[in-house]
Amino acid sequence: MKFNKPKALCLLIALGLQTNAIASNTSNIENIYFNKNSVTSNHLASIDSDGNIFGDPSVFMEDDEYILTSEEWYKIQLFGKTALSLPVTEHDMRSQFKMTDDLEFDGTYVDLLASYRDIYDIGNKWLAPNGYREQMVDLSSQLSNYSLDVVTDAEGLQVLTQYFIEAALNDDQAQFESLKSAITKKVERLNEQVTSYSDDAKKLDDELTNFILILDKEQSKLKIIEDNNAELLLNDGSAIQANIDRLIVEKDQLNEEYAHWVKVSATTPTYGWIFPLGTIAAISTAAAGTAEALQLKAKLDAKKQEIEDLSKEYDHTSAVYSSWKLATKNITDTKGSIADALNSLSKLKGAWHDISNQLEFVLVDIESITTEQVINGDDMISAAFGTSGAVSKIVKKWQKIGDSADAWNKNAYITEQSAHSFK
Repeated sequence: MKFNKPKALCLLIALGLQTNAIASNTSNIENIYFNKNSVTSNHLASIDSDGNIFGDPSVFMEDDEYILTSEEWYKIQLFGKTALSLPVTEHDMRSQFKMTDDLEFDGTYVDLLASYRDIYDIGNKWLAPNGYREQMVDLSSQLSNYSLDVVTDAEGLQVLTQYFIEAALNDDQAQFESLKSAITKKVERLNEQVTSYSDDAKKLDDELTNFILILDKEQSKLKIIEDNNAELLLNDGSAIQANIDRLIVEKDQLNEEYAHWVKVSATTPTYGWIFPLGTIAAISTAAAGTAEALQLKAKLDAKKQEIEDLSKEYDHTSAVYSSWKLATKNITDTKGSIADALNSLSKLKGAWHDISNQLEFVLVDIESITTEQVINGDDMISAAFGTSGAVSKIVKKWQKIGDSADAWNKNAYITEQSAHSFK
């Protein structure tokens, strides 16, 4: 069947129309091609596409799981949220540390505030707009987008390939070269995408590597501050709490004694009717009871004040201790999580590199395809897109990895308040 309307055909190709007429024509071309070349048909089946002409999507999987796992990203985000909850101004620190007005803000507190500001900035690198978290999600979104493009192009190339085969069978060299150029441009566009994605992955890989060095440096600074201020930073307040508990027991004992003498001084006058000794005894006992009650009241008030002062000290001490432990522990834990995340990112970067290599190979192969190869069933394009079954393999494989990337993207942001957040 000679194709005599090249201009109309080019328009159909450009628009990617897949009408029933084209589908019917495609079926006819397949029948003509494979019936005319029974030996070729068998050979073509033997090199039939495994669905990897646009790259093997399994490079984005490990043990049948997406190479980006959520666990380390959750941990890093928790670190970021915790870091952003630390005090970064004197006012914030006084408030969170429950510092009394008479407590000077100098020495340790100045050093501590500087460190917390650094940790805040580090956390912000993850959570800020276009921070590392968003960049990582963008990389995964790129994979999702690429999978959609592969599916669309594979289905479109099935139509192009049928005309490509027809041009070879009819020895229409001009049409054959035109179609080969159109196919090449599609693959080149995909390769440009992949190259860009690979560059983005490398950029973030370099940034995260440097980020780990920043964490190492910050951890060393925190260790120096801790060594120089261990009495404050490593004091969990347990000794103060023990004193408070002891004082509460003493206060309760004083309360009992005080209540007793208040009762004595209040009830003694009822014995005054025994004249004259009863009156004298009553006055004397009442005076003694009142004096004892007053002394106990003074002791009780002093004890309460002591408990109140110690409670304030405990609140301050425990607040400082908790924030310090939170800050230092999160730095340590996050280093491990970032190392895991960096490992996943390196795999993603390597996967894009593999995809790019595959596309480069495909481009070289397309360039060398001749009509004779197509007629003999020896070309990659016919094998990959010449049948619906071959195209279906490509579509299924890339839809699967696209779904995995989408699932990760949807769960890449944590919304719950960190249980470790210091507020």
